[in-house]
Amino acid sequence: MDTNNFSPMKSEGTEHLIERTYREGGQYQWVRETAVNAIEAGASRIEYGIEWQAVENKKIYRRTIADNGKGMTFNELKEFFNTFGKGGKDIGGEHENFGVGAKTSLLPWNKMGIAVVSWVNGNANMIYLKKDTETGQYGLTTRRVQKEDGEIILDECYQPYDDQENGLNWELVKPDWIEDHGTIITLLGNSKTDDTLFGDEGKGEEGTKKISMYLNNRFWKLDDVDIYVHELRHIEKVKWPVNEYLATNTLPNVDNRINKREIKGAHHFIEYTKPVIDGKFSSNGIVNLSDGTKVCWFLWDGNRPEIHQYVSKKGFIAFLYRNEIYDRTDHVASYRAFGITESKVRNNLWLIIIPPESGNRKFGVYPKTDRNSLMIKKYDGETDKLPISDWAVEFSSLMPDQIYNALENARSGQNGSITDDKWKKTLAVFYAKRFDIQKVKPSSSGLLNYDPTNGLEIIIKASVKAIREENQKPERETSRENTDYENKVGQKGGRKKADYKTTKASIPSYEYVDKTHFENEFYLACWVPNHVKYSEGCVQINMDHPVLKNQIEHWQSQYASHLSESIRKDIQDIYGQMAVSKIAHSEYLRGNIREEIINDRMRCEEALTMSLLGLISEEQKIKLTLGGKYGSSQKLKL
Repeated sequence: MDTNNFSPMKSEGTEHLIERTYREGGQYQWVRETAVNAIEAGASRIEYGIEWQAVENKKIYRRTIADNGKGMTFNELKEFFNTFGKGGKDIGGEHENFGVGAKTSLLPWNKMGIAVVSWVNGNANMIYLKKDTETGQYGLTTRRVQKEDGEIILDECYQPYDDQENGLNWELVKPDWIEDHGTIITLLGNSKTDDTLFGDEGKGEEGTKKISMYLNNRFWKLDDVDIYVHELRHIEKVKWPVNEYLATNTLPNVDNRINKREIKGAHHFIEYTKPVIDGKFSSNGIVNLSDGTKVCWFLWDGNRPEIHQYVSKKGFIAFLYRNEIYDRTDHVASYRAFGITESKVRNNLWLIIIPPESGNRKFGVYPKTDRNSLMIKKYDGETDKLPISDWAVEFSSLMPDQIYNALENARSGQNGSITDDKWKKTLAVFYAKRFDIQKVKPSSSGLLNYDPTNGLEIIIKASVKAIREENQKPERETSRENTDYENKVGQKGGRKKADYKTTKASIPSYEYVDKTHFENEFYLACWVPNHVKYSEGCVQINMDHPVLKNQIEHWQSQYASHLSESIRKDIQDIYGQMAVSKIAHSEYLRGNIREEIINDRMRCEEALTMSLLGLISEEQKIKLTLGGKYGSSQKLKL
């Protein structure tokens, strides 16, 4: 390149700001930023392609990002790429897309350069942005250009040229589908020989289809723009096509073609319209929550299509904000909070949560600066994490019939309350004699002050089953007097009147489920407070856990074989009752410890598992129970 000159970005210390902002971003942040920039530039087509000249000349495979948006003029290119904080528009408020994302997500892993060629009205200009090896600053390289009056000057923006150093002619990078307006970015990596097709190795970006998966999982719908990703079919470089012809054609005994993947967005693959053997899209709807949040749900029936290589195949819970998906999760615990306990339903159910957007003194959400998560802004202007647990409680109480019925159909296992609830009554009497529980309850004449936004439990949670039955009445006027979520989600802060209310501990149920209900197959138990069937909550116990199986096999071996099934049930009942007693006992802490601490830390899967491990108390209970029913084991006496 005919240049030994450099023009640093117009801001002091920008290299430190760029590196810090880069570290705060997530995987494939650059994919999101370049796609959003192109869409905002009016593009109807975007392609994440391969630059083939350097492949043929230097065996280097570089990623390109091309779009047919409005393009950038001579001055716009310099201002956009050489001014930290400019992005074609001024940085706006909390809901605006920042103008620094593309540069900060690309430059730290492309220190050799980012080349940008842009066309406006058919006229091409380019810039070359890189990191100076001597000063460590980011900026534009300059090149000698001739002005109209014949004067030779060094300029930061120039016409495309034949770049022998990088193995390509920039005049030839324009794809045929870009006409008079558009832009193409080429990523040159951190060294002269870097392949940049897969992305940023420093952030673990690797794999032939990961860019496609990211885009499909990030964007909800793509009705107004066509996005394509050119994917290699093999991870090994020796199997990559060595020129553009072989990327689209085959030779005898040689097939190194690439895939040109069209990106459809997450919604397309949820409501998948192509035929699937033993599977189909079943139903969908919207649950409106009390603070204006909407939960859009989508339920699939049977087998899902084989799409796991380029989009999430299973269900997930996520937040939708301006056509982008945030905070996506498919964790078992997250579904359990919404009352979804069965793995068959969880894998085929999507919950897309759309909270209201924040505004001037308006409750709602806004994105963090890294554009990878959302925050909530309350009426008083204070910010906090999203109140997911409160939305989950309300959703479970308003659960649509289709989901409820799917859970009922998928439910299997044994519980300790349907066939014999004598143990439950005994436990309830025991706790009634020993413990009185005080909770805070709103009261206009109360002597206490409380703040409904401070996270403390305010009033007793209504029965999920009771609310559900009330909601199903033909002409109902649903009472919200006993629901805690209405007092917590979206409420204005400030002191309100309340009184203590004395109540007795409720006794939950338990049921045995298989290991797919757990985040980790070695968790022994989990607590489901919003169980759609058991209004008082339910402890689910892992019937596949090796400790439980070992206990059952051990005690079955001590008695005659015809008692094996009865002994299995006895031992399961003992573990179930012990787990329930721990949940019931922890009720005493309510009013003194915040509810989310009790549920999230003291009743979490790890805590319940630890509380049920250890053989002394369990062995004693089992020995007494079995001895009383079947007599002393002869084998134990030998």
